Amino acid sequence: MHAVDVVRKKERGETLQVHEIRRMVEGLVDGTLPEAETRALIRAVSRRGLSEDETLALARAIAETGDTLDLSSDLSSVPGVKVGKITTGGVGDKTSLVALPAVAALGLPVAHVSARGLGPHAGSVDKLAAIPGFRSAIGREAFLKQVQDIGLAVMEKPASMAPAADRLLAVIYDAFLEEIGRTYGAEGTDGAGRKPDAGAEGSALLPPALGVAVFMGRLLAAGYEALLVDVKVGAGALFRSEEDARSFAELWVRLSRRLGKKGAAVIVNMNQPHGQEVGTANEVREAVEVLMGRGPDDVLGLSMRLGGEMLLLSETAKTIEEAVNRVYEAIRSGAALLKFKEWVERQGADAAFIDEPALLPQPEYEAVIGAQAEGVLLPVDAGLVGAALLLAGGARRRLDAPLDPASGATLYYKESEKVSRGEALARLVAGRDIPDEAAEMLASAFRMTDQNIMYSHTVIDVVK
Repeated sequence: MHAVDVVRKKERGETLQVHEIRRMVEGLVDGTLPEAETRALIRAVSRRGLSEDETLALARAIAETGDTLDLSSDLSSVPGVKVGKITTGGVGDKTSLVALPAVAALGLPVAHVSARGLGPHAGSVDKLAAIPGFRSAIGREAFLKQVQDIGLAVMEKPASMAPAADRLLAVIYDAFLEEIGRTYGAEGTDGAGRKPDAGAEGSALLPPALGVAVFMGRLLAAGYEALLVDVKVGAGALFRSEEDARSFAELWVRLSRRLGKKGAAVIVNMNQPHGQEVGTANEVREAVEVLMGRGPDDVLGLSMRLGGEMLLLSETAKTIEEAVNRVYEAIRSGAALLKFKEWVERQGADAAFIDEPALLPQPEYEAVIGAQAEGVLLPVDAGLVGAALLLAGGARRRLDAPLDPASGATLYYKESEKVSRGEALARLVAGRDIPDEAAEMLASAFRMTDQNIMYSHTVIDVVK
């Protein structure tokens, strides 16, 4: 059976067999499943669904078609459960730069395989690449040895590891970016002054079962013993509805159990960016601020929760309260910052940027966004902030495309805060001339009301 025939079978609503799913994954990797047919597959899964058996088979096929690691045996000399952490992608999400050194400082071995991000969802390796000298393409042996030596390393996922996941996500992000273009004009409206419903087509972009197979497949390819996923939902995420995010989370946990692994899923609000900084160098700077005990509460809180869930999965804490408190203490005491410094130095960077942020890439251009009226801010639209970053050069459309590490946005105000007319709401910066459309896009992310509102919770739920 050809890979295209497998897609046709799913379009008819038929159940796929394991060998058919493997043939389809092979087609994704060897190019015999063209992009148009890959899009057809995503649509078919959105309409027809995948059973749990199909999803598990697809995750395994994605993991096994390509190079693999076996961290359980490769790091058998390092005590502790090897927990894999992955995110479905968010705007301003720098929590890995905080949570990973914090749990490593507590003795949990952290072998983090990270992929490049697409669209406004930069990966950890993209952010770390903004640090002058940092090397993430360090190779398997150096990666494993560093975990053995200091308990923390990051390696950029090789293109040969779970390549089918890359192919599927590339097509999904093409659709995601097309939707951004349709949904958000320069003014962020539909031409009649109304902001469109970004969730109208959101669930079709990444069906929950397909998302589980893709992201779990990446972790299985690395051979982690426990699986943690940070599921973003909202205007700046692949999942626009909480129903889809919850379906993803619950399926993630069920399949983890079937694989004989502990699993957990943290459902996270992505209607507005995390923290005040968006863009790779900006986010590194803010992560350091959090590690120094001075950063935004939402970034600190989410980092503590994700780190706490890693400790629970590793069975080094008995309750979430104990786990979160231990992560907080690692940050408060400075142990997490010291581990972060050791980490970046071991991977080739000069850690002087920690005390001298000006050593990070600096922009040459800026656009300041001012408030056009006074009022109370509604959630700052993460989709529009991400779209502005993309236009300013701070995000990529293809995995092989460069991005400008100096490009970013600083949000001076966020949800529930009062602002006066003329006050600066945000600053958009870049290493190249900033298109007017990017500044207009960022300006339209700020909407106001004349009523007081409550600040939204960052963590919506945890499924385990």
